[in-house]
Amino acid sequence: MRGRPNLIWLEPTETTVVNVSLPPDNSFFDEFIDDFFAECDEHLTAVRRNLFALEPFVEQAEVDRALLEELFRSFHSLKGLAGMVGVSDVEQLAHHTESYFRALRDKQVVLSAPVLDALFEATRLIEQALAAWQRKEPGPVIEPVVAALNTAIEPHRVAHAAAAPVATSSTEDAPLAAQPASTAGHTQRSVRFVFVPTTELAERGINVNTIRARLQAIGEIQQAIPRVRPEGGVAFEFIVATAAQPAAFEPLTEDGVEWQLDEPNGVTRPATNPVVAANSPLSVAPANIVRVDLARLDELMQMIGDLVITRARLAEQLAHLEQRLDVGEWRDLQDTNLLLWRQLRDLREGVVRTRMVPMGDIFARMQFVVRDLARDLNKQVRLEISGQHTEIDKYIVERLFDPLVHLVRNAVDHGLEPPAERVAQGKPAEGTLSLSASARGDVVTIELADDGRGINAERLRARARELGVLTDSEPLDDARILDVLCTPGFSTREQADHVSGRGVGMDVVQRTIHQLGGILSLTTEVGRGTCFTMQVALTLTIVDALIVSTTEQMFAIPLPAVREVIEIDADAITALENNELVRYRERVLPLMRLPRVFSLHAPSNGAAYGLVLGQGPHALVLGVDRVLDKREIVVRPISDPLVQVMGIGGATELGDGRVVLILDPVGLVQLARDPRARPAAPPRRDTDGKSSSAMQATPTATEPYILFELAGTTYGVHSGVVQHIDMLEQITPIPNASPMVEGIVHVRGQLVPALNLRARFGLPKIPYDLRTRLVVIQHDERRVGLVVDTAREFVRMPADAFQPPPEAVSGLSGNYLDHIATLGDRLVLILNLSEVLSLPETSLPTLEDS
Repeated sequence: MRGRPNLIWLEPTETTVVNVSLPPDNSFFDEFIDDFFAECDEHLTAVRRNLFALEPFVEQAEVDRALLEELFRSFHSLKGLAGMVGVSDVEQLAHHTESYFRALRDKQVVLSAPVLDALFEATRLIEQALAAWQRKEPGPVIEPVVAALNTAIEPHRVAHAAAAPVATSSTEDAPLAAQPASTAGHTQRSVRFVFVPTTELAERGINVNTIRARLQAIGEIQQAIPRVRPEGGVAFEFIVATAAQPAAFEPLTEDGVEWQLDEPNGVTRPATNPVVAANSPLSVAPANIVRVDLARLDELMQMIGDLVITRARLAEQLAHLEQRLDVGEWRDLQDTNLLLWRQLRDLREGVVRTRMVPMGDIFARMQFVVRDLARDLNKQVRLEISGQHTEIDKYIVERLFDPLVHLVRNAVDHGLEPPAERVAQGKPAEGTLSLSASARGDVVTIELADDGRGINAERLRARARELGVLTDSEPLDDARILDVLCTPGFSTREQADHVSGRGVGMDVVQRTIHQLGGILSLTTEVGRGTCFTMQVALTLTIVDALIVSTTEQMFAIPLPAVREVIEIDADAITALENNELVRYRERVLPLMRLPRVFSLHAPSNGAAYGLVLGQGPHALVLGVDRVLDKREIVVRPISDPLVQVMGIGGATELGDGRVVLILDPVGLVQLARDPRARPAAPPRRDTDGKSSSAMQATPTATEPYILFELAGTTYGVHSGVVQHIDMLEQITPIPNASPMVEGIVHVRGQLVPALNLRARFGLPKIPYDLRTRLVVIQHDERRVGLVVDTAREFVRMPADAFQPPPEAVSGLSGNYLDHIATLGDRLVLILNLSEVLSLPETSLPTLEDS
């Protein structure tokens, strides 16, 4: 374990007393548990890789010894780690797997295909047992796999038991030979032995179980105590009653054991040679490696983001000072500002590099998915992996795991044909699945391709027509096929099975990649196969961006997404029906004017510049009025459904307090292809994750509430959900958002959507004044600001003050009411926040409309 030695649990026996010296509050285990899971994940990653490397050795007399040694050490470490924290299922599985690899290494058994399957299953069960233990749920059933492994090595055990005991030169499990001649005539004494595990000793096969067996051969173990060392790690202390002479202990000192004689009078004196080998390290971890929790790196990136914004503010202030200072003073300040910018950029890039992990970590897991599916579906599949050393942000890797699993499962289940069908088509019986990753600039491209049957467009059209997703007149190119496949609930299967066809999957894939600011594309050919391509950024937090403006509103667009900036000549634009085309490098690309996309009605001078976005058939030119600057921006995601708009990927602050929206190139390309495309509204859910009901439980005790007014009516929300109440600052409007959404505001370092409750309830809007307030609430992991006429007071209301709203209340208002409370001569309408914050399917009518 990085930063700590490998921790091995001492298995208690009838003569062993286990006494773990721990602080009363178990603070050691609190600190250790995160490292425990991380260390187990590292060992499991090595196991997955090496188990696949074992397949060529099935039914072979010789197996790569280095491979077996690595597998043996991985399972041995898993056993010790699991024993230390008490995960018995993992400990048992790792123990029996380790025993099989020992027998295989010693050439006592021959690797067979069924046993290899059992080893894969044991690895899967270890993963499941760890996950269950982490969630405090019952573990999986492990007995069948344990029985299979025991059966595999049973002939070896029988032969070993029948053979006469012989001396062995291996130090793996060979006890120290008894020496009756040297001990005859000597009385027993107590000897204290201390063993400190190290990586070097583990590589030689020496561990706590080895030492314990050797000590049992020279005497009786009276006590065994694992102790936490002050410098980190664990040492194992044994008290042994033995009549052996000190010369018998000398071989132990070469294997990392210190010893002392316990005198009868209680005085302990050092032995004459109580040393660990001088070159034996006390810590197994390299001194230059430290494991850091990802949350700490996130906090560090947040701090760097704040520094970036602060430096931008400094740059703005320096620009204003240029005319007030002489040239020399201003140049010195500007040089200092540039030096700060370079140092801050180096710091940001250094932190980003620490977050990078190779794609091979996630690719290795796909081997297990493919192997299991091929076995379940009776298909022959070869997985080809390339680019596994390509690095990407750890957060993005974890988010990509589920989408990649969906794509792999669909490729094996839907894409690749059964062997007989492939042979009949003149293809090899074994299908090929290719998984690759490559980096170009700040973008990582991941491709998953199969040589299967491809997607039959007519069959897809028939199924889509049945589900009302597609009409007969719509063309089905690759982009439209992907749109159909990613429709929520769409499936080509009539019934679900255990592999796929559950009606979910591709929509989750597309949504997740889109949330990461990535692009999902598809190419397919009937009879030749299908290829899915995912393009995502290396990291999401701080990026270089172009600042552009149109109709007096500023936007930012990530620089890696912009292929080129061009000037647009009005004579180079060709109108085609309701679209515009522009010439670009001997090609013709669609022109997408930003004011038209976002329905911006402020005056515009027309598109003077074009940003070339997208690749291949998805390329387009985005028309803007001006290109203002190139900035390093901090990306603040806009995740609330109220302000999720196609084409807007987030927001940032430029240093002067203004909130600037960040354009989403992926969403803009989708809007160009289909102007009707909009993000789907999420289901309404309460805090338990279930669909929200119209009313919540009636309060049973005195509860505190925050009261506010709208059009002379008093409303209330529980004070527990109110984060703070602020005056209404500058609001940045969100194009194409619901009319009830005013925009987003920057409140205390956070971007918060502003919901106008007057518009939500169908009341006429009024101009803001000094009494207008923004009530920021936290509900269902969402932070939203409610724009109200005024915030009245904080009160406590008894349980008998509440009653359900009358059934006669109209649906327009009643859906938003949780209860009605009586407070003296006033009525207080208690809001149902789940309904208030939900997106309506259609805009509510307003009094102004009528």
